[in-house]
Amino acid sequence: MKSFRHRAHRPAHAGRSPGRAAALAVAFVAMWAAAAFAADDLPAPEAKAAKLPFTVSKETTYITEPLREDGSPDFAAAIENEAKKGVTPENNAAVLYWRALGPGHVDPSQHAEFFAKLGMDVPLEDGDYLIGFRAFAQANSDEPVQAFPFGQRPAILRRLDEELTKATSGPWTERELPLMAEWLKRNEKPLALVVEGSQRPKYFSPVHFAPRAEGAPPSVLIVALLPHVQGARDFVRLLTARAMLRLGEGKRAEAEADLLAAHRLGRQVAQGWSLIEQLVGIAIESIAGEGDLALARHGGLTAAQAADYLARLDRLPPRRPMIEAVDYGERLTYLSAVCHVAIHGAEGLSGEMMPDRGAGARFKQTLMTALVDWDVPLTKGNELYDELVAAGRAATREERQRKLAAFDQDFRRKMAELGDPKTAVWRALTSRSETVSDFLTSLMIPAVGAALVAEDRAIMQLDLTRLAFALAAHHADHRECPAALDALAPKYVNAVPKDLFSGDALVYRRTEDRQGYVLYSVGPNGEDDAGRDHTDDPRGDDLVIRMPRTEEAK
Repeated sequence: MKSFRHRAHRPAHAGRSPGRAAALAVAFVAMWAAAAFAADDLPAPEAKAAKLPFTVSKETTYITEPLREDGSPDFAAAIENEAKKGVTPENNAAVLYWRALGPGHVDPSQHAEFFAKLGMDVPLEDGDYLIGFRAFAQANSDEPVQAFPFGQRPAILRRLDEELTKATSGPWTERELPLMAEWLKRNEKPLALVVEGSQRPKYFSPVHFAPRAEGAPPSVLIVALLPHVQGARDFVRLLTARAMLRLGEGKRAEAEADLLAAHRLGRQVAQGWSLIEQLVGIAIESIAGEGDLALARHGGLTAAQAADYLARLDRLPPRRPMIEAVDYGERLTYLSAVCHVAIHGAEGLSGEMMPDRGAGARFKQTLMTALVDWDVPLTKGNELYDELVAAGRAATREERQRKLAAFDQDFRRKMAELGDPKTAVWRALTSRSETVSDFLTSLMIPAVGAALVAEDRAIMQLDLTRLAFALAAHHADHRECPAALDALAPKYVNAVPKDLFSGDALVYRRTEDRQGYVLYSVGPNGEDDAGRDHTDDPRGDDLVIRMPRTEEAK
């Protein structure tokens, strides 16, 4: 998964990447190192034992409650309070997901508090819990799966990857893919819980941090862990693979149930507070979407069956708009980091620690209190988020893209003005609050435009998938594909959607024998790449469905 930060890389794995945290910590360590020699010339700051170095208000910290003992906002608690509104153990899908995952993803010292927030008992240490992809690989290998150098993969992972690709892209049998069949059997019970959980309307999982040493500063949102995310990835692979196995066994209804459960899982994960959860939710639905197309291609659907599945896709719970996570969760992530630095310096943001003795300690305290008006980076950060959110909620995609491009251009200009790292450090020390504000936002503000493009791709891909089922229904009725998409409305779809990226008609061509077609959007680059997508050589940016002749209705 690509990074969605302007200047911080965040790889895709179960926890949030320490990239932003480390960058911020290193930056402040550098600021200390660059100026510590001058600390003796700085006046000792007045003691402010009970006073925060910033104002708690809507304009600065955005939230004004709940507060910690020192009077600073508890951003994690605020996110949890917002997320669990209307949530009970009976309607919360996350309760069943955690019963399927087991307690191993949470440190034992945190079990009681974490699972109490979910309103559930701590799961037993031993149980029928998810056996993830890598854990299953290790169980089937005599060599340590994790011990290979970067870029190299052990034979068992290569074999499992190959089987997984086949298992999620078309019908298969246990005889053809024995490892996949075994992985499914080992996960029958946790998968049953996931399918049950997918029917629930709410999704709340507590904000989770690694344990902190006694006396250490409280954790901030940029180092929050997302252990359920990797489990969700494994669950959707399992569900889609099982759907294709069931399709291979002629169990169409059961295959459809698994695919729809996978879609619901993606939308539930996307109810989370972070941009990462939104993006993982999209990735989950993309995997389920490959299964949808396999169903349309190989399911032998009658017109009524194709129409029914299309209607069930339309009845899925709505996606949470990406911009909502930016407006709240990502905004609070930035504000929590700034507040933390104002109070504690870089300590606690990563493994890096600022020196804490002698002139360095005096310099750090002076920098954190006297030299910087911390209301400035808080207020300016809120203003930037307001601007981003307003652009993201523009009435049309064209207007949104124009506003985001203008924002990005201005943002890059400010980043360039900071100069090289050494210059940036000295400017932060001399220009004080304004430059510190620009420095922090350059590290922390997300590349919202890239995230919204990912959301647009998901929306467009689902529109194309819906048309695939409408075309399957038309083929079942007429024994051929239509000459043009307009023939699908209003009988098979209410209206044929436009290409989200070009604003024009989608590209559709049926094959000469009228039994297949190619259907595509020009994709985010807005250019017709002649139906080439990321799998082709040369690579294209189009979103493409290629459908051979639909099987005769059974």
